[in-house]
Amino acid sequence: MSLLNTPGAVWTLAAARHASGKREVVIGDQRPVHEAITYVESHGERMHYAEARARGLPIGRGNVEATRKSLVALRMTRPGARWTEESGQHILDRRALVISERWDAAMNLTLAPQRAEARRAACSG
Repeated sequence: MSLLNTPGAVWTLAAARHASGKREVVIGDQRPVHEAITYVESHGERMHYAEARARGLPIGRGNVEATRKSLVALRMTRPGARWTEESGQHILDRRALVISERWDAAMNLTLAPQRAEARRAACSG
Protein backbone atom coordinates (compact mmCIF):
# COMPACT_ATOMS: atom_id res chain seq x y z
CA MET A 1 0.00 0.00 0.00
CA SER A 2 2.86 2.38 0.66
CA LEU A 3 4.02 2.00 -2.95
CA LEU A 4 0.60 3.19 -4.08
CA ASN A 5 0.24 6.02 -1.57
CA THR A 6 3.65 7.27 -0.39
CA PRO A 7 6.00 9.16 -2.74
CA GLY A 8 9.48 7.61 -2.74
CA ALA A 9 8.27 4.47 -0.96
CA VAL A 10 10.12 2.18 -3.34
CA TRP A 11 13.49 3.37 -2.01
CA THR A 12 12.31 3.27 1.61
CA LEU A 13 11.23 -0.33 1.14
CA ALA A 14 14.51 -1.23 -0.58
CA ALA A 15 16.52 0.32 2.27
CA ALA A 16 14.47 -1.63 4.81
CA ARG A 17 15.17 -4.89 2.95
CA HIS A 18 18.89 -4.10 2.91
CA ALA A 19 18.86 -3.22 6.62
CA SER A 20 17.02 -6.43 7.53
CA GLY A 21 20.24 -8.41 7.14
CA LYS A 22 18.22 -11.18 5.51
CA ARG A 23 19.52 -10.80 1.98
CA GLU A 24 21.24 -14.19 2.04
CA VAL A 25 18.45 -16.14 3.77
CA VAL A 26 17.59 -19.23 1.75
CA ILE A 27 14.09 -20.72 1.70
CA GLY A 28 14.00 -23.91 -0.27
CA ASP A 29 16.17 -23.11 -3.25
CA GLN A 30 15.39 -19.39 -3.31
CA ARG A 31 16.63 -16.22 -1.65
CA PRO A 32 13.42 -14.12 -1.57
CA VAL A 33 14.88 -11.02 0.10
CA HIS A 34 17.83 -10.99 -2.32
CA GLU A 35 15.40 -11.37 -5.22
CA ALA A 36 13.20 -8.52 -3.93
CA ILE A 37 16.20 -6.21 -3.51
CA THR A 38 17.53 -7.10 -6.96
CA TYR A 39 14.13 -6.48 -8.53
CA VAL A 40 13.78 -3.05 -6.93
CA GLU A 41 17.34 -2.10 -7.89
CA SER A 42 16.59 -3.07 -11.50
CA HIS A 43 13.08 -1.65 -11.79
CA GLY A 44 12.72 0.93 -9.02
CA GLU A 45 12.88 3.91 -11.36
CA ARG A 46 9.64 2.70 -12.93
CA MET A 47 7.88 2.10 -9.61
CA HIS A 48 6.86 5.63 -8.63
CA TYR A 49 3.22 4.64 -8.35
CA ALA A 50 2.12 7.25 -5.79
CA GLU A 51 3.50 10.06 -7.95
CA ALA A 52 1.85 8.62 -11.06
CA ARG A 53 -1.49 8.32 -9.25
CA ALA A 54 -1.21 11.92 -8.01
CA ARG A 55 -0.77 13.04 -11.64
CA GLY A 56 -3.75 10.96 -12.76
CA LEU A 57 -1.64 8.52 -14.78
CA PRO A 58 -2.55 4.85 -15.07
CA ILE A 59 -0.45 2.31 -13.16
CA GLY A 60 -0.99 -1.15 -14.52
CA ARG A 61 -1.46 -2.97 -17.74
CA GLY A 62 -5.21 -2.58 -18.08
CA ASN A 63 -4.87 0.45 -20.36
CA VAL A 64 -2.17 -1.25 -22.42
CA GLU A 65 -4.28 -4.38 -22.85
CA ALA A 66 -7.35 -2.34 -23.79
CA THR A 67 -5.33 -0.36 -26.33
CA ARG A 68 -3.90 -3.53 -27.81
CA LYS A 69 -7.39 -4.91 -28.19
CA SER A 70 -8.90 -1.79 -29.75
CA LEU A 71 -5.89 -0.86 -31.87
CA VAL A 72 -4.63 -4.20 -33.05
CA ALA A 73 -6.93 -7.12 -32.40
CA LEU A 74 -10.19 -5.64 -33.67
CA ARG A 75 -8.68 -4.24 -36.86
CA MET A 76 -5.93 -6.63 -37.81
CA THR A 77 -7.62 -9.97 -37.11
CA ARG A 78 -10.84 -9.51 -39.05
CA PRO A 79 -11.93 -12.52 -41.07
CA GLY A 80 -10.22 -12.48 -44.45
CA ALA A 81 -7.72 -9.79 -43.44
CA ARG A 82 -4.26 -10.32 -44.91
CA TRP A 83 -1.41 -7.94 -44.24
CA THR A 84 2.22 -7.71 -45.09
CA GLU A 85 4.35 -6.33 -42.28
CA GLU A 86 4.65 -2.99 -44.09
CA SER A 87 0.98 -2.55 -44.97
CA GLY A 88 -0.12 -3.74 -41.54
CA GLN A 89 2.14 -1.17 -39.90
CA HIS A 90 0.63 1.58 -42.08
CA ILE A 91 -2.86 0.57 -40.97
CA LEU A 92 -1.83 0.48 -37.29
CA ASP A 93 -0.14 3.88 -37.52
CA ARG A 94 -3.25 5.48 -38.97
CA ARG A 95 -5.60 3.69 -36.58
CA ALA A 96 -3.50 4.88 -33.63
CA LEU A 97 -3.87 8.48 -34.86
CA VAL A 98 -7.65 8.10 -35.10
CA ILE A 99 -8.07 6.39 -31.72
CA SER A 100 -5.83 8.92 -29.95
CA GLU A 101 -7.71 11.79 -31.61
CA ARG A 102 -4.54 13.08 -33.28
CA TRP A 103 -5.65 12.52 -36.89
CA ASP A 104 -6.36 16.20 -37.69
CA ALA A 105 -3.06 17.38 -36.23
CA ALA A 106 -1.16 14.68 -38.13
CA MET A 107 -2.90 15.55 -41.41
CA ASN A 108 -2.13 19.25 -40.91
CA LEU A 109 1.56 18.43 -40.46
CA THR A 110 1.58 15.99 -43.35
CA LEU A 111 -0.20 18.28 -45.79
CA ALA A 112 1.51 21.55 -44.78
CA PRO A 113 4.28 21.27 -47.43
CA GLN A 114 1.77 20.64 -50.24
CA ARG A 115 -0.41 23.52 -49.08
CA ALA A 116 2.59 25.86 -48.99
CA GLU A 117 3.61 24.76 -52.50
CA ALA A 118 0.08 25.24 -53.83
CA ARG A 119 -0.06 28.70 -52.19
CA ARG A 120 3.28 29.70 -53.80
CA ALA A 121 2.10 28.45 -57.19
CA ALA A 122 -1.17 30.37 -56.89
CA CYS A 123 0.56 33.59 -55.86
CA SER A 124 3.27 33.50 -58.53
CA GLY A 125 0.88 33.39 -61.43
